[in-house]
Formats: sequence, C-alpha cells, structure tokens
Amino acid sequence: MTIVERYSGFFFDFDGVIVESNSIKDSAFDMIFRRYPEHYDIMYRYHKAHNAVSRNEKFRYICRNILKHGNADDLARKLSVEFNQLTLNRIIEAPFVPGAEVLLEELMATDKPVWLCSATPEIELVSILEAKGLKKFFHRIHGAEVEKTVALRSMLSVCGLSATSICYFGDSPEDLHAARKIGVDFIGIPGNTDFSGEEIHVIENFNELEKYV
Repeated sequence: MTIVERYSGFFFDFDGVIVESNSIKDSAFDMIFRRYPEHYDIMYRYHKAHNAVSRNEKFRYICRNILKHGNADDLARKLSVEFNQLTLNRIIEAPFVPGAEVLLEELMATDKPVWLCSATPEIELVSILEAKGLKKFFHRIHGAEVEKTVALRSMLSVCGLSATSICYFGDSPEDLHAARKIGVDFIGIPGNTDFSGEEIHVIENFNELEKYV
C-alpha cells in the first residue's frame, strides 16, 4: 500500500516542503538584520526559533522588544514590505522539492482532500501558488493568519476524517508539534531541523516516499 492509498487526507507546509525556499527567506532576514549589528545575533536567533510565526509578527516583535524602536509598528510594516520585495520573485522561481509536484499530481487524481497551511501571509501565498501553477492542487489554502492546529481541526471537521487518516508533511519542530497536538501522522522533511531524536518518519524529499510503502 502506498502513502497515497494509505491516507484519506493530506496536509502540507509550503516553504522547504513543496518549494526549496527556506534559504531565500533566511537570506532576506539576514540582509535586513545586518543593519542592526548590535542586535543581529538575538534577532536571527529569534527568527530561527519561531519558524511558524509570520514575518509580520516577527518584525513587530523585533521592532518592539529588541530594537525598542520609537515607532515600532510602522518600522515593522516597512520591513515586511521590503521582505516581500526581496523574496517574492525568487520564491516563484525556486525549484520544487524533488518529487513534490509528482506527488501533488497523483493526489489530485484521487480527489482526496489536500490542504496547505503556511506561515506566509495568505494573499502572498496564493499569488505564489498561482504563479507556480500550484493552486489547483489544494482544496483549502491557509496562510499565516490561521494557526496550523486550527487548520488541522478544521480539516477533520470539514472533511469528516479521523486524525489518524491524515498525513502531515512538514519541515519544522512547529509542524511536528501541531501534528502531535491534533494526533495526525507526520512525515518530516529536514530543513529547519533534522528531527534527530524524534521517533517519526523522515525523508530527504518525496522521491523517498516508497521507503514507507
């Protein structure tokens, strides 16, 4: 029995799972943070420790609590706009994680529910999906405005599925935590973490899914 046959629904993160875009975003954060050398280390550590937090929330926290800027919310908005300008086209042009597009094509042929939830703001996420021809693969798309645990609970309710009938593909500790909190099965793709010490299936990319047949 294949993974596609085994599960009744599928839940995906986006960056580092479907598209090789983590390094693009890390590079943009690095470029912006380097303007503040006295705060760089703590800013970058905060970014890496909060993978599931949207860049809007990250910049708001950083501007208020680390930079302690006099007009923190305005600066955060400007940095968020700049971040989008630095990353959007590069993510649209970024390669797929090997095997991801083939898996999505296979899932679309089954008509099983496939949901996407990302820390990218939803308007931007949808524009990326449309530009890359990916929107058609997903029955529901959630951006940073919806927590992943909330999206997972919604999937169970809307699709009438049990938690153990869903497979979640993610690349961060936050993805794993959300999967465990709801009780769905999880397959990790190393990126933001190597999942060392975790008793879960880990694949380098989707071409390795056959190992778990």
